[in-house]
Amino acid sequence: MEKERFRKISRSYSDDRRFPTPATNVAQKWLTQGNKIMSTRRAWVLDASTHRDVEMGRLRTQLEELNRRLTEIERHIRYLSEIEPARARAIMLCRELDNICASAEGIEALTNLLRK
Repeated sequence: MEKERFRKISRSYSDDRRFPTPATNVAQKWLTQGNKIMSTRRAWVLDASTHRDVEMGRLRTQLEELNRRLTEIERHIRYLSEIEPARARAIMLCRELDNICASAEGIEALTNLLRK
């Protein structure tokens, strides 16, 4: 009885010309949209992993550049012990020259006053 009833129902659906086509069937639309969403999500995950790989490559390049610059700075640190005393001497000489110039200007001003 059940089988016969099922056959009648399935036959009536297949015979009915007003049964919605997959394009107008709401359930079919949801299924199709769900597949599109899932494929979009898969594409997004793929894009995210690609973006992550690109970002990791960029960070690795920056790290290599920083390591290269650090190595270069470490090479120049050896000369720092020679540079600092020379720099201090140069600053001291500049101050002495400023004092001499100020004294010379003072002497010149006094000479001009005495001539008048």
